[in-house]
Amino acid sequence: MSNLLEKASIITTPTAYSDGKLHSVKGGENADFDFQRGSAATRVNSQGIIENVQTLSGNLVQNGDFSEISSELVTNGDFATDSDWTKQTSWSISGGSANYDFLSDSKYIRQTLLNGGFVAGKTYKINFEITSGTAYMNVNSNASGLISINTYSVGSYSIYVTPSISASDLLFYGRNTSGTAFSIDNISVKELDPNDEWNTDSSCTIEIGEADFLSSTSNAPLYQSSTYFTIGKTYKITYTVSNYSSGRINWNDFGAGAGNGVNRIANGTYTEYYLKVGTSTNFGFQTNFGFTGSITDISVIEITHDTDLPRIDYTDGCGSLLLEPQSTNLMTYSSDFSLYVLSSINLVSNIILSPDNSLTASKIYPTLSGNYRHIKWNPQSPASGLNTFSIFAKAGELEHLVLIDYDGSGAGVDYNLSTGVATDNSTNPFDSVEMIDYGNGWYRCIATATNAYFYYILSDNGGLSVTANGTDGLYIWGAQVEAQSYATSYIPTSGSTVTRLADVCNSSGSSDLINSTEGVLYVETATLANDGTRQISISSGSNNDKIAIAYNTNGRLDVNVTSGGAYQVIFNYTGVVNPNIQNKIALKYKLNDFALWVNGVEVATDSIGITPVGLNVLNFSSANTSSQRFYGNVKSVVVFKEALTDDGLEKLTTI
Repeated sequence: MSNLLEKASIITTPTAYSDGKLHSVKGGENADFDFQRGSAATRVNSQGIIENVQTLSGNLVQNGDFSEISSELVTNGDFATDSDWTKQTSWSISGGSANYDFLSDSKYIRQTLLNGGFVAGKTYKINFEITSGTAYMNVNSNASGLISINTYSVGSYSIYVTPSISASDLLFYGRNTSGTAFSIDNISVKELDPNDEWNTDSSCTIEIGEADFLSSTSNAPLYQSSTYFTIGKTYKITYTVSNYSSGRINWNDFGAGAGNGVNRIANGTYTEYYLKVGTSTNFGFQTNFGFTGSITDISVIEITHDTDLPRIDYTDGCGSLLLEPQSTNLMTYSSDFSLYVLSSINLVSNIILSPDNSLTASKIYPTLSGNYRHIKWNPQSPASGLNTFSIFAKAGELEHLVLIDYDGSGAGVDYNLSTGVATDNSTNPFDSVEMIDYGNGWYRCIATATNAYFYYILSDNGGLSVTANGTDGLYIWGAQVEAQSYATSYIPTSGSTVTRLADVCNSSGSSDLINSTEGVLYVETATLANDGTRQISISSGSNNDKIAIAYNTNGRLDVNVTSGGAYQVIFNYTGVVNPNIQNKIALKYKLNDFALWVNGVEVATDSIGITPVGLNVLNFSSANTSSQRFYGNVKSVVVFKEALTDDGLEKLTTI
C-alpha cells in the first residue's frame, strides 16, 4: 500500500489542521483545504472524551488531582519475615505481624526507610493496621516526633505527616500506661507529590486525591510554578471544592497585573475563563476568612476563540474528519435537569464524571414505586415536526431507561444500559432508535419521531414500572433535541438554545495535482445519514466538467463523470450494505476506460466516454461548493494522476 500511495498527488487524512485550514499530508500548500464553520463545536478526542474543538492543550497543571505518590519506602511492611526491623524489649515479629507484649513502657520497633527517609517540608502518608489488642503508641522519627500518643483499636489507619526536620528512620513506640498488648501489620510510608509540583504552607495538607485546608487565611497556601501562561491567550480553569465548612477560596495568577478568580463559599465544580494579561511565575489558590475545605481536579487548559477549526473525531476509536450540517440544540439546559419536570424522581447533580470528563453528570432515582417515574420535556404539547432526541446515560443500580412518546400507547424504547441494545416496543414505532457506546459505561441513547413528547422513564426491566428504595437509580447527562432526522455531535447549552453552524471544506488542488486525462479519485468515508445527495468531487470549478462520488437519499452510491456538460459515465450502485460505516471507494477515469471499485471489488465498468477538461479543484461538495455538501466521517481522500491497475485498485479499496 505504501508503494501505491507514493503515486498519489494529493493525500488527505485527519492529521493536521489550523484555523481555516485542513492540511493534506501530500501535495503541499495547494493540496490543503479551506475550512469554515464560524461557530464552536465539539468532538470526541483520542482519549474518548467529548471536548470543544477550540481546546488546544491538555491539562497544563501538574498533578492537579493530587494522585502522584512515591514508591514504597518501607521494607517488609507486612512482616513476612523477621528481618529489616530493629526491635527493642517487648517487641517480636511472628505470625505475619509485629507484636508488643505490654510488659515494658516506651519501647520501639524501628526501620531505616528507603530513599533517605523523611525530607523536611514534604508530606508523607503512613498506613498501618492494628490486628489485635488496643495500641497506645506514638509514631516517631529519629529526628522529631511525627504523631503524639494516640489510642488505636483494631482497624486500618492512614495518617499524614509533614516533618519539620529531615529524618531517616520510622519508629513505632509501644506504651503500657494505657491500652493492651497489640499486634501491628501492613506498615507503609509513601511520599505525596514526590515531584514537588505543589508548594504548600502550614494551613494546607496534601492527601491522596485532594488538598485540605484548615482555617486558612493565606495569600498562597497552595501554588506551583506556572510557565504555561502566555500573555494574550485564553485559559479554561476548572477545580472542585469539597468538604466545605467556612471561609472562601479563589484561584490566583500571583503576578504583576495578574488575574484572580471568583471567591467560592460552597462545594461544587467551578469553571472560569481567563485572558492572560500580566506577567507571573506561579498559579495557585488564595484563601481568606478561615477557609476550611478541600480542592481537587485542578486543570488549566488553553483554548482559542477561533471558530474555523476542523474536527478530528474519535467516536469509533479511530480519527476521522467530522463534517456536519448546521444544527440547533433546542434544549435550553443540556445538563441541568433540575429545571425540567421530575415526576416522583429525585435528582442528585454533579455526582460523577460525565463524557466530557467534568463532574457534571446527575443521578436520578425513583422516590415512589410504580409506573411512569419519568423526566419529561414539552409536557403540555408535543415537539412539532420531525425531531431527534438524544441523551447520555449510564447504568447505576438500575440498567433500563425507557423513552416513550406519551400518546397513550404505553410501551416505548427500552435502552438497556448493560448490554447497549435499544429495543423499540412501541405500538407506533419511532422512526429510528440507536445507542452509541462512548466508553466508561456511557451510552448515547437516540430516537427520532414526529410530533413526540419524549418522556424518559426509569424502569426495572424495560417496562413502564420501577421499584423505589430511595437509592437505586442511573446517571444522565447531555440532553439534545434537534429538528432533523438524526443526531449530530453534542451541543452544550446553559440557558438558551445553541446553534452549531455547518462545516464547509473545499478548494483543495490545482491543475498540477489533478490530471484531466486520467487518474483515480479515492475516498474512505461514512455518511451521517441517508438524507440527500452527499458528494465529494474533483472539477474544473464548474459542474460541466466534474468527477463525483456521492450517496443518494436511499443509500445508493451515485458516481458520475461529466465532460462539457454531458454525462459520460453514470454508475448507480446499490450494493453498499451500510453507507453509515466506513466504505472504501475508488473511481478510475481514462478515455474509454472507467471503473468503480468498492471495498476491494470492481462493481461497475464503462468502456465508452471522454474525460473532463480543466480539472483543478477537490471539494467536499459539488463544484459550486454550496450544494450537495458531504456530511459524514472521512478517513481519507486521495487523488492519483494516473489510472491505476486492477491490482492496485483492489489493494487500495480492500477493507
